[in-house]
Amino acid sequence: MEISKRLVGAYTMCVLCKAEGAKELAHMPCHKRDSPKKMNKYIDVEENAVPIGFRCKEFSETREGRLIAVAWLRNKFGVEEWNTWYDDLPFLIKESFDEVG
Repeated sequence: MEISKRLVGAYTMCVLCKAEGAKELAHMPCHKRDSPKKMNKYIDVEENAVPIGFRCKEFSETREGRLIAVAWLRNKFGVEEWNTWYDDLPFLIKESFDEVG
């Protein structure tokens, strides 16, 4: 089963606004459009997938939206595990999420 169908089925609440009806997954904090195709294997994983509603799509691309998503992902996977995954990504430039608790 495709990761997006499995995850959206498991989470019906938007991570950003907490409203019911999350209908898609946002690739957060790493976006496909910012990366070469060869990096998609690092992006299409649960550690980078956040369920959001259609109304939050634009907000999901802001710094504040990414901070909320990272906090949710760290809560889901554990801070150390998620940080290890993110630190091991082979991207040359990575956004810092040190201020996320």
